[in-house]
Amino acid sequence: MEIFLIFTWFFCGVISGVVASNKGRSGFGWFILGFLFGPLGLILALVVSKDQEAVEQSAFQRGSMKKCPYCAEFIKTEAIKCRFCGADILDFPHSSPVSVPVKNKDQDDEWYERNMGNK
Repeated sequence: MEIFLIFTWFFCGVISGVVASNKGRSGFGWFILGFLFGPLGLILALVVSKDQEAVEQSAFQRGSMKKCPYCAEFIKTEAIKCRFCGADILDFPHSSPVSVPVKNKDQDDEWYERNMGNK
């Protein structure tokens, strides 16, 4: 019976930690809270509000969100229009133009093969 009680409290701690972590809260802190308070800690983890700033920052770091260049709100990476300000988001790939050396009549074939490969 005691093992079942300890397992139940541990399970409540794990679930509390996972739920809180998904809401942008400290997973370890909520694990401890859920383990100490059992089902009450689990209920608290379920009703606590999201830390919206932490959730958005995490999504930004994962690459699933980006900032609108006009209003600086977080929007989905695939968005072509900002849902906050309505601005069109033109997101071209961030690649710099590639400069390709062109063979001049003054350059020899050895230089061309060395810099351009076997052509």
